[in-house]
Amino acid sequence: MAETLIKKVNKQQVKPSEADTPNADSPGSQPQTAEVLTTTGSEGEPKKTEFKAVGVIQGEVDVNKDSIYSVTINSIKYQLKTALTKQPVLWALKAEIKTTGSNLQRLIVYPRIIHFPGRDQPPAINFELVGFQGRAVRDKGIINDLNDFEFKLFGLWQFIPVCPCPCVSIFKNFSEERKLFVKSAEPFVRVRFMKASHVPLAWKDSHVLPFRFNPKLPKDQDQGRPMFVQVKAKFIPERNQFEFIEQLAQPLTESPRFLKASKEDKAEQRKNAPPTTQKPIKKEPVAKPKLTRQRENESSAI
Repeated sequence: MAETLIKKVNKQQVKPSEADTPNADSPGSQPQTAEVLTTTGSEGEPKKTEFKAVGVIQGEVDVNKDSIYSVTINSIKYQLKTALTKQPVLWALKAEIKTTGSNLQRLIVYPRIIHFPGRDQPPAINFELVGFQGRAVRDKGIINDLNDFEFKLFGLWQFIPVCPCPCVSIFKNFSEERKLFVKSAEPFVRVRFMKASHVPLAWKDSHVLPFRFNPKLPKDQDQGRPMFVQVKAKFIPERNQFEFIEQLAQPLTESPRFLKASKEDKAEQRKNAPPTTQKPIKKEPVAKPKLTRQRENESSAI
């Protein structure tokens, strides 16, 4: 059996600028300490708990003339993107389709969720390609650990203002290398790099209440913190949502360390954002047809 150990990490002070009101990229009041869960497996190598959102899907992969990839699941088409560092995976996938003559592929993906300001507008769900069956990837076990459309979601369980459904918020895991990169990068790059992914999760009868920040309460009042959950979920294309399957570990009151864009960086990004070049569409007045005297008489008769 795997031996589970809990150890404390040094306290990390939260900058005043990072304790702002939560939005689509922030979970509200953040923990100042982090518990790291390490598990000693059969190979004797400790595994550190971290933020994660990865899963397996199966669908018809399509590549159009502009080399834009998409995957169709149950007649629903989803964008299939990839990071610049993962471009060789796309090329290998294209070669695999050409070699086998089959567009039906089993893919390892990250969920990519786009939330909109209106709470009544459902989020857009797309996927980022990580690998596919038959290709060696860093996490070799994921393709065997999960069935089709199953995902591992490790993150903060909370509500965000732009989504009526509670989400598992996945933040960028902390490392010293990433910390140095963030410090040297421009605000726009920093905010984009540290952007969180908020995956809506339908979790009925959850014994872990999702954290909900109340901006109306006094700032000095402690509202608690979101719990760090580790769950398995299934993506349901027909409902455009993820549904809870099971817990993979007990919830943690403290999350692993993560990177989060500061309020100042977000303000600087908005300030220096290039103005939109799209001009409003002017509606031309529609000329009314001229009626002849005969048509006028017919109209008055009616």
